[in-house]
Amino acid sequence: VLAHATGLDDDRIARSWKEKGDLGLVAEQAIVARRQKPLESTPLTTAKVYEHLDAIAREAGEGSQDRKIRLLSDLLGNATPREAKYIVRMVVGQMRLGVADMTIVDALASTFATKADRDRVERAYNVSSDLGEVTRVLASRGIDGLEEIHLKPFRPIRAMLAERLETLEEIFTRMEKAALEYKYDGLRVQAHVSPKKIELFSRHLENTTGQFPEIVEGLRAAIHERAAIIEGEAVPVDPNTGERRRRPDVSPVYRTPQGAAGGAEAERVDSPCDNARYRRRETGRGILRRGPSGGMRGSHGKSARFDVRRGGPRVSMDQVQERIQCGPERHD
Repeated sequence: VLAHATGLDDDRIARSWKEKGDLGLVAEQAIVARRQKPLESTPLTTAKVYEHLDAIAREAGEGSQDRKIRLLSDLLGNATPREAKYIVRMVVGQMRLGVADMTIVDALASTFATKADRDRVERAYNVSSDLGEVTRVLASRGIDGLEEIHLKPFRPIRAMLAERLETLEEIFTRMEKAALEYKYDGLRVQAHVSPKKIELFSRHLENTTGQFPEIVEGLRAAIHERAAIIEGEAVPVDPNTGERRRRPDVSPVYRTPQGAAGGAEAERVDSPCDNARYRRRETGRGILRRGPSGGMRGSHGKSARFDVRRGGPRVSMDQVQERIQCGPERHD
């Protein structure tokens, strides 16, 4: 896009990016050094920038990539160097302002409610993953309006991540009581399911549906609800032995579907299910079919390349402490 908007060659842009590591700075300098300037330059307005970025986000289907390039090139062609820097940073999601999401949550609570309402603001953000929507509701409806923001299929939910501590003893001190379970080491998957479509999202809320067709296929057979949001871990499994592989193998870089061309060895991806976050409230039924082996799976039998499983056995805090006291030979 920068090469198209400025007339500079791709190699020069790539070298500058490698040196600076910030596409915003690269864009700023590229606009200064550009060889082709628009015959008529129209000053950018906030409305025009918003309209173009919104149009870029909405583009989809055949030819969408070219249309996105033209829209962004049009913006950059009329931008000053400083404007170009921040437009590009917005597009790549790296504003580098030193302001984290939780800082904005704090500011929203202070502006539209009180500090005591901060948890309500954070909850709305957690289930919507959209600070813009939270801000709009707060500005138009006030703090009570946030009660209307609920889980919605195909709108990813922010992941609840654990806080790290140095030792088990510190964890027990902080939490007083705890239970542990075996961790599946793969890639986190949040699946949004309906009868007509299925979408997968990563822990960073990126759409990864196209990377795991076997999970999509398996969920389509395993879920019998009208709508569901399920969270789990995509774990690479050797299709011949059933053994789990190391975590990097789950990446699309390391895997190809069975029968696909290429030198990578085929594998399947299982998805142990951590939690079902959304289901039909009027029935309260479970959302997974139970397979003949006791696992939770679809109806495609032993040959299936997808399996939805419950998490491993939980271990109580007393059991953990007992194992620690008995020494490493008992840590099996």
